[in-house]
Amino acid sequence: MKKLHIFGLMTLAAASLASCEADKDPVLVTPSSFELETPAYANQVVTLEDETSLTLECVAPDYNLSVVPTYQVEASLSSDFGASRAADVPSVVLLNPSTQTATEVELSAKELNQAILDMRGIVEEADYTDEGTRAVYLRIISSIGVSAATQVVSNTVTLDKVQDYYPAAEISFLWSPGDANEWNHGASLKLASTDGQEYTGFVYLKGSFKFTNTDGWDGTNYGSAGEGLLSTDGGAGNIDTPATGEGLYYATVNVTKLTYKLQYIASVNIPGGFNGWDPSTEMSTTDYTKYTYTNAGLGGNEFKFAFNASWDMNLGGAVDNLEFNGGNLTAPGGATKVTLDFTTYPYSASFE
Repeated sequence: MKKLHIFGLMTLAAASLASCEADKDPVLVTPSSFELETPAYANQVVTLEDETSLTLECVAPDYNLSVVPTYQVEASLSSDFGASRAADVPSVVLLNPSTQTATEVELSAKELNQAILDMRGIVEEADYTDEGTRAVYLRIISSIGVSAATQVVSNTVTLDKVQDYYPAAEISFLWSPGDANEWNHGASLKLASTDGQEYTGFVYLKGSFKFTNTDGWDGTNYGSAGEGLLSTDGGAGNIDTPATGEGLYYATVNVTKLTYKLQYIASVNIPGGFNGWDPSTEMSTTDYTKYTYTNAGLGGNEFKFAFNASWDMNLGGAVDNLEFNGGNLTAPGGATKVTLDFTTYPYSASFE
């Protein structure tokens, strides 16, 4: 009986010890709230176009575990986070931090700006109006991983004076290395695109060439797959200049459809007030990348650039940002020479 009694005591002690050890294991507890601190810049003008990121600091929610929570930031243009807004546009946009720690969140200024445009219902540039600064409301949603049961929402902070903007289209390029530029990417003329699919621009061609999406051979190289067709196969041959031969061409390349078109530019012209707006007045070139025109009556007159002695294709607008079908250009007083430059994008004009 004594042995059984001792064994029973030992069993009870072991069970008690195990119970105590279990009591020491941390248990996840979802807090009811946590604090998002008011940023020092909350009452200042925040021009999103001038910022890369915005920093938000918080007191980490206490889950009773040594873990870094997952944060997301809710942004709204109304203090009640859309409860009183119409449903035709988003009233709240959920943003993922660019980086985060347990107590700090970096929020992309570009993504916050897009969130504001979405909540304003801005779809394209024509819809955008500059309405000045506005209040933006932010709060953080915390969770452990993706567990909805562990979600907790911080208090709201207000950025009183946030200035949004409509972003300029992002430009990507294709280069045109070939015989015309001794296969030098840097010396080749570029095509530009705002959608990453269709690229257009003036190129100087002779002999054979390729298109590339970097200024070297380490990107995607577009060779010939037959007339008007492209191939990204590393073994694809060079593209031949059309039978019209060496000269300036206007190229259209679609990297999704793998197609291209080349329009021969027989002449670059300069109609203006000094020649009765004659689109057949030719500019001269020595290298098909820059074109010049000299006229003592140039200064003070309006003019445009045209091609193939026709108004079908013309450049105007601002001298440092020429665009197709842009407004008339004006030569400064006293200018006698103008140079049209295709070596940089956007195309530009200069005077002497």
